Amino acid sequence: MVGDFGCGECLLGQVLPGNLVIGLDHVAADEGVVVCDMSSTPLEDVSLDVAVFSLSLVGVNWRDYLKEAYRTLKPYGHLFIAEPEKKWRDRMEELKEAVEVAGFQIIGDVRQRYIFLYLTATKA
Repeated sequence: MVGDFGCGECLLGQVLPGNLVIGLDHVAADEGVVVCDMSSTPLEDVSLDVAVFSLSLVGVNWRDYLKEAYRTLKPYGHLFIAEPEKKWRDRMEELKEAVEVAGFQIIGDVRQRYIFLYLTATKA
């Protein structure tokens, strides 16, 4: 089960047809999207295998989104973050620290591909 935090039109569900993808966002751009503040979702504790943030760590409470992902992930669940490099260029340590403070262990290095950064972590 995948939680797509800040899913927009929930396109991730279309490219992962063999998985249950739950789209979460502040606004429903698609009828299947769960409308909520991503810092307080209706998901049960330890219900997700994967949490994804793709261009969605925005707003003043983005750190709370990470805490919510931690709450909803099963032990050893994975966190995947894809964000614009330009946004985090001078704040990379802040992002990594927030991920770790939320309880995650970062796996490998933060990778850059084209204009995006990719961070992978696991629920410690």
